[in-house]
Amino acid sequence: MQHTALKAGRRAMSWQRGLLALVLSVGLLLPSAAPAAAAATGEIIVQPAAGVTIEQVNLKYRTVTLFKLTGTTQALVTSLTAEATLAAMAADPAYVTWAESNTTAKDPRAKDDAGSDPYQMQILSANNDDDRQAYRDQWGVARATLDKAHAISQGAGVTIAVLDTRIDQTHKELAGKTLARIDTVAIDPKINLPTSGVVKDHGTYVASVALRDAPQAKILPVRVLNEDGLSSLATVAEGIRRAADGGATVINMSLSTSSYSLVLEDAVAYAQRRGSVLVAAYGNEETNSTKVYPADFPGVLSVVATDEQDRRATFSNYSRAACVAAPGVKAVGAYTGDHFAIADGTSFAAPWVAGQAALLLAKGTAADRVGSQITLVSGK
Repeated sequence: MQHTALKAGRRAMSWQRGLLALVLSVGLLLPSAAPAAAAATGEIIVQPAAGVTIEQVNLKYRTVTLFKLTGTTQALVTSLTAEATLAAMAADPAYVTWAESNTTAKDPRAKDDAGSDPYQMQILSANNDDDRQAYRDQWGVARATLDKAHAISQGAGVTIAVLDTRIDQTHKELAGKTLARIDTVAIDPKINLPTSGVVKDHGTYVASVALRDAPQAKILPVRVLNEDGLSSLATVAEGIRRAADGGATVINMSLSTSSYSLVLEDAVAYAQRRGSVLVAAYGNEETNSTKVYPADFPGVLSVVATDEQDRRATFSNYSRAACVAAPGVKAVGAYTGDHFAIADGTSFAAPWVAGQAALLLAKGTAADRVGSQITLVSGK
């Protein structure tokens, strides 16, 4: 009896082990439960509350400062749990006045990311006198009656900051007309990344258009876009602040974001208080009354593009918020290696306005300059 019971018990244990093995093997075939979403690292722009330092904010929220913005207590910080940290900061007025995600900005691309600046630039030959003459005699020159304007002013004594990609300061049309470069891309890991390796030369082109209007002005190169045309709110804001502190009378921004930004608005106001006239492209999405920043901020000259018939370029955004229009179709500008290029875009309409602002601001006393600035921005 005992022997029979022992064998029965062994059979039961064997059956249980077999069932356990079956369950385990089936379990390997079934989809596992989805893991909880991992907290994501990200960048946050922070304005500490009055009397609070960014170091105190970092201590409380375990954030790390990447850089402090010029002329303010604002800072760009990184967080291992960016979304949750941002929400917590928004509910903590004792420590944080405001905080926002460091989202991207970019050069004003076309709606389908092709067809205007700088994705379909037609590169002309190097060291070709015909191409250089095409740059000097492009249709916008006559339309703006620059010959008459240059008899009065050529922009001497004015600094035009070009917030953009790298600028080829050795190009024959720019050599001797540029100041020491400012670079904010290098201080933001979000955009200081390997790019496609293709030099699109957006900044060189924009700078040369401004100089075509104001040939005796100086260009202050401010690199805020990488070679893929991407930037961030923090690097653009810091670029605006450094340009203003660097003596820029005019600041050209052929870039945009659709996101309203406190750090950008504050930087624009900072530059305006220092007497800078700010010019921005209105974008290429073919949209009426779209949100485009910094172009939509008060006091910024927002520029739409026109064609050779003085009509709005088909790709250009438009609305009452736009201040002025300028040539943006078949514009000719400098390209690296002493080349020239032909391209379309509001990016290239904006520096026409920046250059002409320089012509106005080069004349008269300091009081006259203030009056000119008021006149320039009165349309907004």
